[in-house]
Amino acid sequence: MTRTNCDPKEFMLLILNEHLKFLNRLKRRKIPDNYHHFVDEEKERTKQQIELVNKDLPLLIKMPNIVKKDHQILILEEQMNNLQVEYKECVNENLILTNQEKAVNKIFKIENQYINLYERLMSLINQDEGEDEGENEGEDEGEGEENEGEEDKNEKDEDERKWWRD
Repeated sequence: MTRTNCDPKEFMLLILNEHLKFLNRLKRRKIPDNYHHFVDEEKERTKQQIELVNKDLPLLIKMPNIVKKDHQILILEEQMNNLQVEYKECVNENLILTNQEKAVNKIFKIENQYINLYERLMSLINQDEGEDEGENEGEDEGEGEENEGEEDKNEKDEDERKWWRD
């Protein structure tokens, strides 16, 4: 019996009964005691749903059309082939995702290397300016004002690096 050739009520009952069987098997297995109450609650809900289906839904088709065995085999083979194709697609998507993650990780590494090199460059520039300031202390005060402007530029460069890290 397939889904298309079955009464909706019988189909729902079939699914609910299978779910109930699954819950019974689950409880028989060794699961931690603290999960037993969840299984019991789910069993009660499933039983209530079965009762609702039995009471409220009329039997639309009394005799379900039984599909021939050969046709069932063909349907199952087709479903298996579809599952195999979906599995291959999922595996390929996972490979693509892992490659994307690797690519993103490489990009982050390159960005971090760039930031480190930029920081080293700025520290070297600041050291050179510090040495130049020490040599030029006896000269005009006007040059000192220019150095203050360069310090403002360095602060702006640091601000730019901060957004780069974020």
